Amino acid sequence: MIFSNVMCDIMTVMSTLKIELELPEEIVEYLGTQEVDKSIKELIILNFLREHKISQGKAKEILEISKSELIELMRLHSIPAIDLSSEELKEELKRSEELLQA
Repeated sequence: MIFSNVMCDIMTVMSTLKIELELPEEIVEYLGTQEVDKSIKELIILNFLREHKISQGKAKEILEISKSELIELMRLHSIPAIDLSSEELKEELKRSEELLQA
């Protein structure tokens, strides 16, 4: 099986990290080098979002996409756009009710 080398850039706070990855040639041919780079970058950033390591704002900044595009990407990867614990949700509802009564 023939492998092609693919380089992708992953933005970090202080610098850029370059990762070399071996993929089967048919994957590279199917996606194209730029699409592979984009897909890998998206998956890493989405994983950081899922693990609460970065905010949605930071994710859309790194991926250079709009809020609605990020929400759609999160939906496609089963990442909730609103991720509150039951206690946090109760607090938010209480604050909302207080604001409505004011």
